[in-house]
Amino acid sequence: MGFVNPGRSSTRLNKTFGKRYNKPPPSPPPQRRRKTLSCSSGSSSIRSTPSSSSTTPSPNSPCPQSPFAITTFSPLLLPPAHPRDLPTLQTLPPELLQRIFLLGNNPRLPATSLCLSRALSAPILRHEYIHMHHGTNVPTELLAYRFFTPQFLHTHETKYNSTLSFAEDTHLPPHRYSTELLRLLLLRGGTLAVEDADEWTAVLREGVQDSDEEFVRALLDEAKVKPDEECLGLAIEKGWVAGMEALVEMGDGVGLGGRGVWEKALEVGQEGKGAGLEFLLERGCPPAGLLGRVGEVVRKLRR
Repeated sequence: MGFVNPGRSSTRLNKTFGKRYNKPPPSPPPQRRRKTLSCSSGSSSIRSTPSSSSTTPSPNSPCPQSPFAITTFSPLLLPPAHPRDLPTLQTLPPELLQRIFLLGNNPRLPATSLCLSRALSAPILRHEYIHMHHGTNVPTELLAYRFFTPQFLHTHETKYNSTLSFAEDTHLPPHRYSTELLRLLLLRGGTLAVEDADEWTAVLREGVQDSDEEFVRALLDEAKVKPDEECLGLAIEKGWVAGMEALVEMGDGVGLGGRGVWEKALEVGQEGKGAGLEFLLERGCPPAGLLGRVGEVVRKLRR
């Protein structure tokens, strides 16, 4: 193809290339407007308007905005979160409960609920608690718990190779503890409540019934319990000479002249047990009305 002269007509060129190159440029597509939810006073927007174009507000729009406007939406109002229930001691694992009990200073914790009582009922926990917090000096408040038994006391002393002791102001009430436990507590520094002297006489009878000389002497000597004729009669019935001696020596000769004591000695002597009658004859004289019976029993025992 040759070059086209400048003076030549461009009709042919227009027919050939006019459809492709001589068309006017297409008009830009109409700009779409972004709809907003609201145009309240509280909402804020950042507007960016080009310098070459401007938008005309629509008569139906309450608030004109730029086509490039960026709107912010208010967050949804959520219901308040339900507060979580704090964990209680009952919901904790047993290992953590035991640690809390050992490191704390609250011996009443196992008695606060049935769940805690089951989790903290192991005797080894109580042994370790006493050893950690009190050593060998046991406070009075621990004696009120049921777990403090003679077996518990012996096991604790054997486990830690020590002897427990109690404060001097540890006043032991009667009929709360067994005779065996009272004996152990008295020998370890416990004292008896003075205002319950009459009731302690009944405890003394239990000691005589058990032939516990150490306990009887502790009641008579340290607690100053006064025996009665029934105590001496029990010792005679059992043929317990050591108990008779303790009752007479520390009880200011109580019962030696009582008719009931001599009758008990004669009754036992008829069965071949003359230790009580012999003991009474060495330390006193029988009532006049019983002299004949005393002679008969003595002759029977010597045969």
